[in-house]
Amino acid sequence: MNQSIKLPFKGYTTMNISAAYTLSCPDLYRFFVLSLTTDKKTLKTDTTLDQLASFVGESRRNYDSGKINTALTDRLAESGEVEIEHIRAKSLKENKEVNRIIYAFKEAIPTKYRRISRGFINLDLSIKLKGYLLKLFALADAHSYHISYSATAIAKEFKMAKVTVSKYNNELINKGFLSLNGAGFDLHIESFLIDMLKGQSVEVELLIQKVENVILIMKESDVQLPRSYMQYLAAKKDNFKKIRNMEYFMNYVISGVPYKSKEDSEPIEDIYL
Repeated sequence: MNQSIKLPFKGYTTMNISAAYTLSCPDLYRFFVLSLTTDKKTLKTDTTLDQLASFVGESRRNYDSGKINTALTDRLAESGEVEIEHIRAKSLKENKEVNRIIYAFKEAIPTKYRRISRGFINLDLSIKLKGYLLKLFALADAHSYHISYSATAIAKEFKMAKVTVSKYNNELINKGFLSLNGAGFDLHIESFLIDMLKGQSVEVELLIQKVENVILIMKESDVQLPRSYMQYLAAKKDNFKKIRNMEYFMNYVISGVPYKSKEDSEPIEDIYL
């Protein structure tokens, strides 16, 4: 089932890098899904744990306290990434007031956050692997999908067992979501959104957001992407290294109209064929 079409999710959400260090892999993915349900302005949500379990696709019992772990709500509060508010509200099923929990998320810290599209929930991966991918994205170089850390360094950075990191890396490499690059790795996740480079105009960033939203909608609707949008995805995977003028390129992607700029030695539509 394509969950993101039917569920009340935002197009994308932000995750402060600090969350990758304060939450376990499974809890980081749960944190991500819960953040998709927050109000865009207040960053608050009254999503219940029953609803969250349904969105994540797991048993509600995983959120209760046990012999080893505290309850998920407590773990989120202890991480410092979410504030917990308790209110009284009228029940939708019964004509009486009940206790409700409000999750209030921290605002994105400039230069210290990552943006993730809701399409990430549709990856056919375990909750642990999805959470691990979020940790890797937090560790990636600025404005890049490259991770300048070895498996040993990743394990040390997140205080994980080296054998676990190696196992997760191998699984992701086999599935095509991760690849080796020198001493580090490259991520191959389209739903991980790269913010604009220093000096890039706000206009270009808005064009990028527009294209990303169109791609998300078309993929959710199982519609074939136009040629120019396929070229955008190829250029994005290459961190736009061959693009000399991002504004020209983004306008081409949206319009699909071929042209040749004064700066380019070849028509821009011939790039990333």
